Amino acid sequence: SARFVAVVALLWTIDRCSNLVMTHFHLPIPGFVLGFGLLYSAVATNALPYRWIEPSARFLVKHLAFFLVPIVTGLLDYLDVLQASGVQIAIVLIVSAIIGLWATGLTAQCLVSRGGADI
Repeated sequence: SARFVAVVALLWTIDRCSNLVMTHFHLPIPGFVLGFGLLYSAVATNALPYRWIEPSARFLVKHLAFFLVPIVTGLLDYLDVLQASGVQIAIVLIVSAIIGLWATGLTAQCLVSRGGADI
């Protein structure tokens, strides 16, 4: 439908604009972080009603694996790097994931213990 296409175009526009801002100002964080922040702010303030974007967002999440195929095939360009340092890369990814999960769990526990049981 036209709404679906319009919402996907809006999400794409937010992504492109946030990447341009990050590139222009040489900020050390990925553009999609700013894009998520903008999208969250728009939904949280009801400037962009959730019911408008929900069907398109569900579709995109449902087909997320399809959008990751180009990323995976792009890894083939770095097959020599993966063969030479694959074990080290895997260790770094696993350790960083564990640290991220640990920090998230610790933060959630701290927030719940302060009375934020609605998390």
